[in-house]
Amino acid sequence: VYHGVDKKIFRPINKNKVFNLLNKTKLKDKLKSIRSADKIILSVANDTERKNTQRIYEAFAKYLNKNPNALLIRVVSIPNEKIISEQSGKFKDRIIFLYGLSDNEMGLLYNIADLTIFPSLGEGFGLPLLESISCGTPCVTSNFPPMTEVIGDSGVLVNPYEVDSIYEGIIECLKNRNKLSGRALKRSEFFSIEKNFQKTHNIYKSLV
Repeated sequence: VYHGVDKKIFRPINKNKVFNLLNKTKLKDKLKSIRSADKIILSVANDTERKNTQRIYEAFAKYLNKNPNALLIRVVSIPNEKIISEQSGKFKDRIIFLYGLSDNEMGLLYNIADLTIFPSLGEGFGLPLLESISCGTPCVTSNFPPMTEVIGDSGVLVNPYEVDSIYEGIIECLKNRNKLSGRALKRSEFFSIEKNFQKTHNIYKSLV
């Protein structure tokens, strides 16, 4: 039985409405950078080896060379001040680090992102993938389970050990975003809390 997300929070929202809602949160001081970006890449992961964030930075650097007005938004639960300082110095105003966000704020961020990048080297499930596709935002993620089980054909699968593969995944995902967004929403229906509750209930019922 898979996880589910709250579809009242993680759902598609009109971008104009998203910006109005963001303006009422603690993220409002970041709105200028967000509004001016050509493409927004969202990464939800702490800076650890397993989360593969170093290769995310390297792949984004390659993308930024050809698309200098792109923006990488990094959402972390545990800030690493050393890495934040290093990457902020490298990317200047093309990267934003955020932490301590509510689910509602996360739902808004997924909606303004053009894609979510999640090339993890190992997960129990990969909840950010499900949150992202529930908002209609396609993902670039690792080409092995459980990531493949979450996104199905609704995103782009890459070799997470190869920076070039991650970079090419970004290009492919943005090129086919509209098609993948529709697939993402359809795929997210498979993980509804109601369906998974019923599956769990049926399992327990079969054991009685």
